Amino acid sequence: MEQYLVYINSNVGKARLSNQDNFAVNEKYNIDCLNYFESEFTITSEHRLTASVFDGMGGLQNGEKAAHIAAECFADEAKKDTYYSCFDLIYKCNDLIAEEIRDTKIKMGSTIVTCDITNGKADFYNVGDSRAYYYDGADLKLLTVDHSYQNGIEEIGHKRNGALTQFLGIPEDEFIIEPYEVRDMILKENDIILLCTDGLYSFLTNEEIASAIKSEGSPNCIAKSMIETALGRGGTDNITVVMIKYSFS
Repeated sequence: MEQYLVYINSNVGKARLSNQDNFAVNEKYNIDCLNYFESEFTITSEHRLTASVFDGMGGLQNGEKAAHIAAECFADEAKKDTYYSCFDLIYKCNDLIAEEIRDTKIKMGSTIVTCDITNGKADFYNVGDSRAYYYDGADLKLLTVDHSYQNGIEEIGHKRNGALTQFLGIPEDEFIIEPYEVRDMILKENDIILLCTDGLYSFLTNEEIASAIKSEGSPNCIAKSMIETALGRGGTDNITVVMIKYSFS
């Protein structure tokens, strides 16, 4: 039987007062915005697996609220026994956060990176600078594109701390977000997918991430090792990791 081993770890880090990251793996998400969250479970491949990571922006409860809105939107949709489009859900999240901004007059936003797997075929989407990596047993590939000025993407959208050009929470009449997409990736035995916020990769190089994954440990051990490295190098941001290992049993 084909299955997905999923490991989630969300850590407030060493400098922040609250965890403004969130995640959604099918109907599971950090509903109480806990500073520390860890879970490991297996999903058989006849079920759809949708995994997302969100990095909230706006400071303290504002960023936390934006990421929570997006995570709840994905989790609620996964509870329904109907087909949903992750691409469309991203725009729904954007509208919900923009509506919250209009109602509260408080600026906020969130990044998103999503992996949607059905029958061993994966689609990836991102807005902002949260990332998806794919390891095929030999090489680590970065599948997403950072929507940032540092990355040389000169767009008209908003920016976070002078960095981001796109994120969830921009009103449509101001700027139309354009999620980056990688579609129809066929997964193979023991392939690993890593979704993470910049709280992880800001403290580890791609080479170090590749080395950790190539250690052939469990997703649990690999993720914990990388998080400990990030914390040891300052850990000044929230860190959220979702790791997925595709296997046959």
